[in-house]
Amino acid sequence: MYANCKLVEDAEGIFYQILDKEIEVWNAMISAYVNNGRAYDALEIYNQMRVNAIPFDASTILNIFSSTSMIGLHDSGRSVHAELIKKPIQSNIVIQSALLTMHAKCGSNADANLVFSTMEERDVVAFGSVISGFCRNSKFEEALGFFRAMEADGVKPDSDDRRM
Repeated sequence: MYANCKLVEDAEGIFYQILDKEIEVWNAMISAYVNNGRAYDALEIYNQMRVNAIPFDASTILNIFSSTSMIGLHDSGRSVHAELIKKPIQSNIVIQSALLTMHAKCGSNADANLVFSTMEERDVVAFGSVISGFCRNSKFEEALGFFRAMEADGVKPDSDDRRM
């Protein structure tokens, strides 16, 4: 609630008062930072989770990929991706789309293409993620190529312009 009202410091106060934090509390704080443009703080909380041996979930990963792509920390995003390779969560299409977005926004065409090529299912979100990332990096030819591939796969574009 505090984070939604832009009162992140109040959210931090509550967060640090909770002694036995479950994953939902960690995720709430990470999300609060991401949604308030404080990507470095989100990554710090994620690092504290790791130190405390708190296992991550899909919500954690989605927010961490958002934070690394916000500030262009591709190496940090790749490190988290490396952790996912050993876990079944990596095959989740939402996680894969977030990976695409992170790699593309950070300007790593090769990594984005690799993730995309290994996806078993490609929906409008996956295509939108990679197209949006390439457009943000002025890679318009690549973005157009993915749009054509989307049409060829029979995936219909949506009208959600928030990604662009």
